[in-house]
Amino acid sequence: MSTKARDPYSVLGVRKDASEQDIRSAWVKLAKKWHPDRHQESEKARQEAERRIKEINEAYETLSDPERRARFDRFGADGPFGSAGQGPFRPGQGPFGGGGFGSAGFGGEGFGRILEGMFEDLFRAEAPRGRSGSAAPRQPEEVRIDVRLREAHEGTRKKLRLRTQEPCGVCQGRRPTGPAPCPSCQGIGIKVQERTVEVNLPAGVRDGARLRVPAPDGDMVLRVALLPHPLYTISGDDLEVDLPVAPHEAVLGAEVSVPTLEGQVRLKVPEGSQGGRILRMKGKGLSRRGGGRGDMLVRLVIRVPEAPDPETRRLYEALGRQAVDGSGRTAWLERAKEQLDG
Repeated sequence: MSTKARDPYSVLGVRKDASEQDIRSAWVKLAKKWHPDRHQESEKARQEAERRIKEINEAYETLSDPERRARFDRFGADGPFGSAGQGPFRPGQGPFGGGGFGSAGFGGEGFGRILEGMFEDLFRAEAPRGRSGSAAPRQPEEVRIDVRLREAHEGTRKKLRLRTQEPCGVCQGRRPTGPAPCPSCQGIGIKVQERTVEVNLPAGVRDGARLRVPAPDGDMVLRVALLPHPLYTISGDDLEVDLPVAPHEAVLGAEVSVPTLEGQVRLKVPEGSQGGRILRMKGKGLSRRGGGRGDMLVRLVIRVPEAPDPETRRLYEALGRQAVDGSGRTAWLERAKEQLDG
């Protein structure tokens, strides 16, 4: 192994003059990042994670021991730290304080107690509520939940699959399992677990809403992400929809069908309606958390035939010969001329 690869400072990404706290923080960050349970997408990824975890643990064991750190600073990777067959542990020693770590340069405190304090820092934000030794209450986990429009309108019950970090059930991050790191968690003290929870989503939730719900290991915060709808645009409690109408329906008026959340509803288009006009359908929008509903805003979009057949073309030509500036374009041009000249 190259000197660079075995340099514990490079492995942890810290400076030569890094403090004990800096070294501990770097170890915790990398241990979480490279835990094998986080890299199960392929056998190659899992093996690489195991290799990195071993390297990270060895680097930490060296730099957290003042005597061995000083020895490495003096001799480098070719000194006692890199001697063949020894590695970072003395014979009979493990990473959890067993087999003589108490006399490895730490006085009466012993390596086990130092490592215990380190894991208390690691679990401060990870451990479930009520776990002995937690230094601060667990912060609620925030999870995004994708919600369809109808689910937000009517309410629903959804199942969520969560990946959470739990204390290792074998060593609890504290007890020795022999001369090697814990085979279950590789000495990290945490395991990534998958679990399924069911949550009730009340009617009337909106995009970005945060809901606090109970979970097996403490409360959880759901952040609602309302999925786009192919037909409607959401505007607060209201729903907006574009409704295509034919030219004769806009000119003469008509009764047309509008798709709502409850099905087709008839809507009267007033005579002489212009494109872009908005008609309001009361109480056809989204449910509100406190009761009641928003409205449906129907925007008229006048559609003309893209490829009229001969008969349709003949009718439009006849209409064009008989019409007397029905668009009001002449008056509009006069007003535009006044603006340009004035």
